[in-house]
Amino acid sequence: MEEETASPLPEVNHNIWTEIINQQMWVLILLTSFIAIVLSLSASGHAESLLLISFLAGALGGVVNNHFRIQDRIRSEEKYSAPKVKLIKFQIYMSPLIGGALAIILNLVFVAHLISGEIFPAFKDNTYTSLSNFILGATPVNYKDAGKLLFWAFVAGFSEKFVPNYIDKLSSDTSIQNVDDS
Repeated sequence: MEEETASPLPEVNHNIWTEIINQQMWVLILLTSFIAIVLSLSASGHAESLLLISFLAGALGGVVNNHFRIQDRIRSEEKYSAPKVKLIKFQIYMSPLIGGALAIILNLVFVAHLISGEIFPAFKDNTYTSLSNFILGATPVNYKDAGKLLFWAFVAGFSEKFVPNYIDKLSSDTSIQNVDDS
């Protein structure tokens, strides 16, 4: 009598990939709807926060990047265990949040003039009066700079290592400068 050997990695079938893609599409639909609501409110005279718009652009970048990752996994035909599938599903919801958070951090980097140049947005120098004025009042110099901000916010969400790598570089440069000043 032969013993049946259980496969350590049960095969993930087409239905699971369909479910994963459907979940991702719902995230995209919800995010797009929220963007439409924010833009609609803005057009009707309600003040929008550039920080919120940056968050949404970063979240959209995270969703788009997730789409490419999932497509690559489907094409690889690799077999995934149930815990790995749960991790992929969790990633569908976390990537937009992480992308949005990284976009806000990058927005703060730009407002603080920690990075500047022709391809980066410039902001008007305003006197700090309160946190709410800072959040609502950090204003790009012109529409071109607002477009640059949204582009870089999308990049922050799409390339999740872009902002952390910049922060590491900035920390490293600051450490070297502090050693030289001693």
